[in-house]
Amino acid sequence: MSATTNLTHMMYTNFNVLLTHEESWYVVKCVDNNVASQGKSIEEALSNLHEALELFYEDAEQDIKQHIPSRAFLTTLEVALP
Repeated sequence: MSATTNLTHMMYTNFNVLLTHEESWYVVKCVDNNVASQGKSIEEALSNLHEALELFYEDAEQDIKQHIPSRAFLTTLEVALP
């Protein structure tokens, strides 16, 4: 199988991620599947998460791949806390 043929079997999707800054690390978590990573910069954290997601789905069983989000709606909710 050539590299070009492999590309035709690739599936691209968007994931929802949450980025936080904790001490000297940026922590990024995929809210769709709880895969997380970190880095010293935002770019490094996102790059590390990108790699972690590729590895997570690389050998995933078909039932896990069925839960890849196709569309998502992300919003905020304000709640008064005592």
